[in-house]
Amino acid sequence: MAKKAWIERNKRKVETVKKYAVIRAELKARRDYAGLSKLPRNASPVRLVNRCSASGRRHGYSASLASRVSRFVRPR
Repeated sequence: MAKKAWIERNKRKVETVKKYAVIRAELKARRDYAGLSKLPRNASPVRLVNRCSASGRRHGYSASLASRVSRFVRPR
């Protein structure tokens, strides 16, 4: 089980990415890299981590499952 702080931190990152998505798209379309660098680092979608919805585990994550769980939590 992942620590709750890591899970909450990732949730905050998701909210930040959604908040700045339109602004980032406009800046990238204008190729304004100086403007992009002034945005928060967590506004970049690359910084998001795929986590298991049941345990919060980040490794062994399978996005193909509807419930998005790691391979260790899946029933066999």
